[in-house]
Amino acid sequence: MMEAPVDVAWWPAQLAPREDGLYVIGVRGDGERQAARRRTRQALCEALAQLYGLAVDQIMIHFSAGRAPAVSFLGAAGMTPPGISISHDGPLSVAAIHTRGLAGVDLMRVQEAPDWRQVARDYLPPHVLDLLEASAPERRPALLARAWTEHEARLKCHGRQLTEWSGLALPARCHELVLPEGFVGVVAAFVLERNKQDA
Repeated sequence: MMEAPVDVAWWPAQLAPREDGLYVIGVRGDGERQAARRRTRQALCEALAQLYGLAVDQIMIHFSAGRAPAVSFLGAAGMTPPGISISHDGPLSVAAIHTRGLAGVDLMRVQEAPDWRQVARDYLPPHVLDLLEASAPERRPALLARAWTEHEARLKCHGRQLTEWSGLALPARCHELVLPEGFVGVVAAFVLERNKQDA
């Protein structure tokens, strides 16, 4: 079940405190992937510096193949880094920050998928195929995009790679993102044990 939608803070922005510790920032660009990655990483560092009261050059974001990105803070011993996640599609990029645990975010342009049946059958929970088959054709692309981004956000939240549906729904609180028309996105958050007293 989806929680309340989350607004995207289009960068640069001032982040208002959130009780759940979940933030999503957005960056607009021209669709060139390398430039989008650079701008999104810079915006993410600026957002983290803002949230944690640090200088931008104290924020380190680490990327390695097959693993979720991670944050470390230079010269800030004892400060627990948040979970982060990044997604790009076309001219839009989003980055999630969860100060109380893990985060996963996925963004997708809504478009026709001729193989929607096969995609849903192979990768998504069984109820999604039932929903798509019962829906009007004009609604299917948005419904598929929403189901796909939720599934991807849950996987990213737990540092998992995309595989065929296993029957296991990974635990997370999922929120749809408020995005420009034609795009769908979901952010997933999971509170870690060490943060549960603050949740």
